[in-house]
Amino acid sequence: VALVGVTNSKGSGVPNPLAPRSHGIELLRLFRGGPKAMWALAEGLLWTPGNDGLCGVSLHENVRYLVTGSLHGAKPWVSACGFVRPWNSLTRKQRKGFQRLYQQGCRCSVRLQPGPNTQCEWETAFRGVEDCQEQYAMCVPQANSGCTWLGGTPYRNCLKRNSAALVEREEP
Repeated sequence: VALVGVTNSKGSGVPNPLAPRSHGIELLRLFRGGPKAMWALAEGLLWTPGNDGLCGVSLHENVRYLVTGSLHGAKPWVSACGFVRPWNSLTRKQRKGFQRLYQQGCRCSVRLQPGPNTQCEWETAFRGVEDCQEQYAMCVPQANSGCTWLGGTPYRNCLKRNSAALVEREEP
């Protein structure tokens, strides 16, 4: 997980929509990743599949992005299957989570279905109007070695809005 600034965008140089694209970047901060990730991102290129149909993403110059991805060889890759968002589009809770609290939750993970207590179930991913857990909460460890969603007033308000929207949909 890294915060990067995009310096330029370019294709592979080959007129082939299936060819990968690279984006020139400046690594601003590495929130999670080992020495290999640090080295790969410091090279200044971020790769993505060639088009949207292959989960490619378009990054805009002079915009800072929070990205998750993977290493393929020595190349860092991002795709629409990961998390790629402009930094200024994140909520205050999300930015705080990545800047200050992210490492605390490293032993916790998020799943779409129920799992062990070291995981948080992502219940708002496809329900309601807003994804409250993505925007306003963090999956963090509990004292009993389990994990839970941590949110505040904006999270609770979002859950209320979603509940109200679901009730409206069900009414004739």
